[in-house]
Amino acid sequence: MFEILTLRTALERLAIELGVPVRFPDRLKDAQEALAEMEHCADAEDRGSLVQAGYRFHASLIALAGHRRLEEAYASVQQQLLLCMARNLYAREHFYEDLHEHVGRHRTLLELVEAGDPAAVLAELAVHGERSFSDLQSNAGSRSARDL
Repeated sequence: MFEILTLRTALERLAIELGVPVRFPDRLKDAQEALAEMEHCADAEDRGSLVQAGYRFHASLIALAGHRRLEEAYASVQQQLLLCMARNLYAREHFYEDLHEHVGRHRTLLELVEAGDPAAVLAELAVHGERSFSDLQSNAGSRSARDL
């Protein structure tokens, strides 16, 4: 999990550094549609589809960079990312937030992307997903992020 999540962080960081501010507004359409789907899934309490839509949302952030090899690298670990996102959703829902708050974090992220401030987006990404497991570590006491 640790390796997958830190790889995701590095890929998303590069995408934000290259793609924000967004020079081609049509690239935001996929993120906006994925967020709308996430909201629908939260309303329906459909966690499996919420994870799929969450992956689509994050893949759309990767696409902002307009960097084919970066998109291919992200897609190459899709199944592993889906597993991590599912575990993240489970942990967050049981310890931190409900499904609508989960979607709200993504809405905030998209708003920051749309505002065009890469530093703000990167700061939000730093606490977005990977930290769930390190926070759980603090709550659990003895487990490390590498063990989760």
